[in-house]
Amino acid sequence: MPGIGRQNLLSISRQSGAALTADRMVKVTTGGKVIAPATVDDIVIGVCRNTVTAADKTVNVQVQGVAIIETSAAVTAGVLVAVSGTDGRIATANPADPTVTQNYHSATGIALEASAGAGEKIAVLLTPSNIYVNTATTI
Repeated sequence: MPGIGRQNLLSISRQSGAALTADRMVKVTTGGKVIAPATVDDIVIGVCRNTVTAADKTVNVQVQGVAIIETSAAVTAGVLVAVSGTDGRIATANPADPTVTQNYHSATGIALEASAGAGEKIAVLLTPSNIYVNTATTI
């Protein structure tokens, strides 16, 4: 891994709704706290910067810039990435098949580095979450 560093353009502080792991994506609950996503289609707001062991702890969430994020599978540099499950890790988004939930509409960024497999941390250019592309409609 070439080692592109984190380039944090904007972070926000939120209260945790549960224990969270650093370098994983988070979403906002209806109560305004941050938690790990429950599905690949959840709208994530950014990357948890610090591990917390319980609810009601202060969490720094990076929402813009180049973030370091943990992968759940191998990722190729230059591809769109998306949340891959319920723990906030990322994998390659699948825009080719509109029946797959993990496609363009759940993309959270662009991989700037490659990952050989699960558990590696790579640099990702954050993009707005849930960019919806209706593949059945011509634009």
